[in-house]
Amino acid sequence: TLNSDTCMLTYYGGNSTTGQFVVAIQVEDFARSEDIIPLSSVPLQFVVNVVSPSNASIQCYLPPVFIPPTPLNGTCIPILWGQTWSGKLLAQSQFNSSSLVDVFVTGAVSYVVTKNSTYISVGIVWTATAGSSKQVVCYRAIENHSISSVAQCITLLVMKNTSGIDINVLSDNEVKVNWTFTKPAPLGFNVSVYEVGDNATDVRVVKTNLMDSCSQSTQFSGLDGGTPYLVIIKGMNEQNGVSESIVSSIYFLSQKVPIEPPYGIAKIVLLDHRILLTWSQPTLKNARGFVTGYSLIYSCVKNTSIELKLYEVSEERFYLLTVNDSAVTCSVAVCTRTIAGCGPLSEPFIVQEPSAAGLQSNSSTCDLLLQSQARTYLLVIYLLSSMVALSILVTIAISLLQCFVYKHVRRSENATSTNRRHSGIEMVECNASATRKEIGKEF
Repeated sequence: TLNSDTCMLTYYGGNSTTGQFVVAIQVEDFARSEDIIPLSSVPLQFVVNVVSPSNASIQCYLPPVFIPPTPLNGTCIPILWGQTWSGKLLAQSQFNSSSLVDVFVTGAVSYVVTKNSTYISVGIVWTATAGSSKQVVCYRAIENHSISSVAQCITLLVMKNTSGIDINVLSDNEVKVNWTFTKPAPLGFNVSVYEVGDNATDVRVVKTNLMDSCSQSTQFSGLDGGTPYLVIIKGMNEQNGVSESIVSSIYFLSQKVPIEPPYGIAKIVLLDHRILLTWSQPTLKNARGFVTGYSLIYSCVKNTSIELKLYEVSEERFYLLTVNDSAVTCSVAVCTRTIAGCGPLSEPFIVQEPSAAGLQSNSSTCDLLLQSQARTYLLVIYLLSSMVALSILVTIAISLLQCFVYKHVRRSENATSTNRRHSGIEMVECNASATRKEIGKEF
């Protein structure tokens, strides 16, 4: 009987049939269970000798066994980088009439074999050098009747001097997660994938894999390509606590076109027909990828003609727009770009209307100057990133002071010409009819 799950073949000799029987097996492996073409195919033949229990001259010998202090089969032993591990294997025969011949060790380790009449002892030494991640050591014992023990293996896992996670995207819905730890995790690793919502703190668990203490990688499938994820790995220790925890950066399996436009579009009117536009980025989940920039569609309507312009903006969420004709109505719409393309446009935002330009022309020259300087001050606050901004602030302060002096000079002249008796200071506005040449002299 062949058990395909455990790869174990069981043969029952029956009650009366004795003799030698030839068994032929073809060992094949496949990439997937539904495949019909094997990756490899190896023939295997052996002879089964069925004997009668009454024949005392023939014995069925039990295989040798490993006893403590031999590590248990499948044990993962953590070793700090640069340190040396020493271990001991001890094999014993299960029959007095048989004796051990040797212990075979595989793996890039140094070992010394010591034999006596009852046991075979093997001392193993291995140093975790630079570039090494883990070392698998397998061993088996054989006795004088050519009966071998079951092969056993241990893993020497190197703990790195830094922790880290590497995300390897395999497809639009599958990733492979690799990690390194600085501290051992005797109870294994808890590897969880979190879906990111509106921000990096808005997360929820979508998948979890529990891995043994020797694991350094695992895979997740069934994910969405346009959804932001992050991975958190926790190493578990004997006290059922966390020995170490590491968090990956946010990643996408594949980047897609955003499904939400920028929002919160606002404007600041500056000097020389300039307008500073600002906006807010859509959430990472709705961006469906890392934002690479923005596209602005600028449209102006005058009479029956429409003028359209396209401006490409990098990751900065602002744009300085120049409006040349104050007698037209202009609006902008903005979309968010990822490497997959530009998402939906925002609702049109009016940046200029003719009525607004007419109201501005009725203001006094000095008031216009004060308003423009104040708006420039807001721009400096928004774009403040270097020492150049300091000199701009000084210039604004000097301009405001000059305007203040100009007002007081004009007030004094008016007071003298009208021979007003009462003292004190009467607040007057700058005369809007003053010529531009006269104001220019003052500034």
